[in-house]
Amino acid sequence: MFLYEKLSFYWIECVKSGKNKIFLSFLYLLSRIYKMFVLRRRERILALPKKKFDLKVIGVGNIVLGGTGKTPLVIWLAKKNLEKGLRVGVVFRGYAGEARGTLIVQDGKNILSTPYIAGDEAYLVSKKVPNAIVIVDRVKERAIEFLQNEHGCDIVILDDAFQYWSIQKDLDIVTIDAIDPWGGGYMFPRGFLREPKESLSRANIVVISRFDLIDYKDLLKLIQDIKSINFNAKILLMRYVPKKLVDMSLYKEYNFNVLNNKRVFAFCGIGNPDSFFLTCKNLGINIVGSTSFPDHIRYTEKDLLRLYNKSKTLNVDVFLTTEKDIVKLNFLKGSNLLLYALLIEAEIFSEGGKNV
Repeated sequence: MFLYEKLSFYWIECVKSGKNKIFLSFLYLLSRIYKMFVLRRRERILALPKKKFDLKVIGVGNIVLGGTGKTPLVIWLAKKNLEKGLRVGVVFRGYAGEARGTLIVQDGKNILSTPYIAGDEAYLVSKKVPNAIVIVDRVKERAIEFLQNEHGCDIVILDDAFQYWSIQKDLDIVTIDAIDPWGGGYMFPRGFLREPKESLSRANIVVISRFDLIDYKDLLKLIQDIKSINFNAKILLMRYVPKKLVDMSLYKEYNFNVLNNKRVFAFCGIGNPDSFFLTCKNLGINIVGSTSFPDHIRYTEKDLLRLYNKSKTLNVDVFLTTEKDIVKLNFLKGSNLLLYALLIEAEIFSEGGKNV
């Protein structure tokens, strides 16, 4: 784990636990400054003409830092549009990757990059949606033009695009985590809000992820809260369904019974680790230990040594992680470590409970 990852991990723990009141007070002051900066920047950009394109542009984003389900939704959208016979392009920022400029991660046939260069999300989508054209580019206007002119895309899906205000999008989709929809109620860095929750008024569709993990009355209240901000937005519900296990290739699949009578150690480096551990528990997997790392972690030998030291006293038989994590552990191929990832698929329903 690198220094910035350790600092990020400490900040998240402080915000979630509510400990270290002096530090939190300092973060609150910073959050007031950050909010003022975001609102002024948003007002300035929204006052300018938006860049329009001759193909359909869908933005997927959130208003909270961390895991809200953007990547599973992007995968779902890409597959649905490919099924319609459309040529689909997907654009990522490449967070925690080394890419600069325009990087082709997948050309619709072959994967041309690695998770450490492209970023774990772009690489995972390339693995999961082999016929999509996946690129990394921080300048989304340039990315769209490249996909349109060089690859003849009919539709482009922009990841993490709700705060990208300079593009005219056909759909602005926002994902909200049902467990913590408002990021602790504070703007970054005192909480996890990237914008005030009133910014949902710009969304065309709001997708509530992990809706099945909260009480029905809490879900109804959350829907009412969203409608009080944006009555016209379409509300969809998304849950994650565990399908099978996969090995480090992400191609070879296994049934859950390979974990029968096994002592399992679970770990992950995602935005919402508790949801992963809860999913494992609900599957009846015998989790004897677990640990979490910062989101988008670049795993090192020290991290794996930490895993080993935590697990060796527990007589662990097998390790279990997420698809997003296992793509960054290819260097373990050929080792004696027995490691699987939980393969999940998104299921999306209308507000009335019908499949979409």
